[in-house]
Amino acid sequence: MGCIILILYLLQMPSDSILAGQSVVKKSYTKDVIINAGIGLGFGLGAYYCKNTADKAYDAYKSASTMRKTVEQWNRVVLYDKLTVFFGVGSAVFFTRAVYYQIKNVRQTKIGQLIPNLELRYAENNKLILGFDKKL
Repeated sequence: MGCIILILYLLQMPSDSILAGQSVVKKSYTKDVIINAGIGLGFGLGAYYCKNTADKAYDAYKSASTMRKTVEQWNRVVLYDKLTVFFGVGSAVFFTRAVYYQIKNVRQTKIGQLIPNLELRYAENNKLILGFDKKL
């Protein structure tokens, strides 16, 4: 039990009490939001392009006159369908990451100040006092 409390205390301890001269710097996730949204948009545009190309290749497949053209167009349909799925999944992943970083950024600025810090003090008679640093 004592190890768990010590670990919790070290996790909650501000960095300036561990290393003198360092100040706590909160990370801004705005850059991560913009980068992930941009990559997600790029993947989305790639999925849109591949879907349109696959539809055109399928129309060419249906109207192909020779067996060779039919096989070539079918291979293009399969290739662009796979690329559509790849780009669609990539778009979903990166847009989800952008939303995650946005929520994390909002939580850090609004809710982060309301969460109390765990405080562990050494008192007289070799006792440790565990409590909250702030009131809710």
